[in-house]
Amino acid sequence: MTDTPSGDMPPGSGGSYQPPSDVPSQPGYPSQPGYPGYAAQPGLPTYPGQPGGWPVVSAGPGGIPFRPLGLGDILSGSVTLIRQNPAATIGLVALGTIVGAVLSIIFVFLASLAGHGSGAFLVSQIPAIPSLLIQAAVLGGVLAAMGRALLGSKIGLGAAVRSSRAGWLVLTALCYWIPVALIWTVPLAVLHLYGFLVAFPLGALFGIMFCLSFPVVVLERRRTFAAMSRSWQLVKGSFWRFFGIFALIFVIMVVFYLVLAIILGVVGFTGISVFGGRNGGAASGVIAALIAFGLLYYVLATLLITLWMGVIALLYADSRMRKEGMDLVLQQAAASGQLTGDEFATTGPGMTAGHGGHPGGYPGGYAAGAPGASPSYPPAS
Repeated sequence: MTDTPSGDMPPGSGGSYQPPSDVPSQPGYPSQPGYPGYAAQPGLPTYPGQPGGWPVVSAGPGGIPFRPLGLGDILSGSVTLIRQNPAATIGLVALGTIVGAVLSIIFVFLASLAGHGSGAFLVSQIPAIPSLLIQAAVLGGVLAAMGRALLGSKIGLGAAVRSSRAGWLVLTALCYWIPVALIWTVPLAVLHLYGFLVAFPLGALFGIMFCLSFPVVVLERRRTFAAMSRSWQLVKGSFWRFFGIFALIFVIMVVFYLVLAIILGVVGFTGISVFGGRNGGAASGVIAALIAFGLLYYVLATLLITLWMGVIALLYADSRMRKEGMDLVLQQAAASGQLTGDEFATTGPGMTAGHGGHPGGYPGGYAAGAPGASPSYPPAS
């Protein structure tokens, strides 16, 4: 037996180890001296592993990595999704807000013409119906556009609205927000301040467990109660993670509004000083301050609503990657150039039927340890 050079010997070999000559060199993971290489999985990208963490995976065609997402991925990914298709995301939200405001102004004007009484009240309430439909079409269209953007495809405004499933979203919104309102109002009305101790945990539980109902309705094309049941299953076991993310986003939104209040205060004071001093009165300054307030509030509200929808869309995708191994399906489709942009809808039923996601189950019929199985991931934290 011929001794191998000391630089090629594995630790503990004692200077007498020689790799078998009948083991062919295989592509894939790089081989260590004296060890054969691991075979690459057909159709899946190769990547080095990180001890104790998720594998390193390059960003998908939409700029979002096809792997379970961390907090930074979700926050930055929301901006990425908007940049992928600004017209059908932030543009659609801005357009829907303008249309809803115009409708409200028109019906308020009609109500003023009707005078006082029940007739004027009914006219003033009419905008609630079209406004609800408009909001559903806008938010559903944004979710549809973001789902496509995550998969690397782009749709226009018209296609986004057509994919919004506005009717089912309205029903889902009613089934979501009415119980949330009752959870908060009833305990507070009965127990007063002590009702907060009951309302907060119940409201948080209901709101978080069913928060993914909306992307399920749009991206998986499910109906209201099936979507709410699906949301419960996707969030189950990750409640505190969702709670932490939402709490952080709430803090960020509060900071944004505080900054806005400071800016509006400066703009209002400046407007009153400049225009009021020039015209001998404060009326023009007040008008200028109100216009500036309206514009800044409109811009900020549009941005925050769009970012919030991006967070919801990415939490939905992340939940499916963690629980169903959907990242492996997307990696394989991306590597083979077969992403259709409709994977959320087409893979949903098959993946929830009996595959366990990470770890232990693999989409497409893989079994742990089986030939050709994808590498297992550590449990989701």
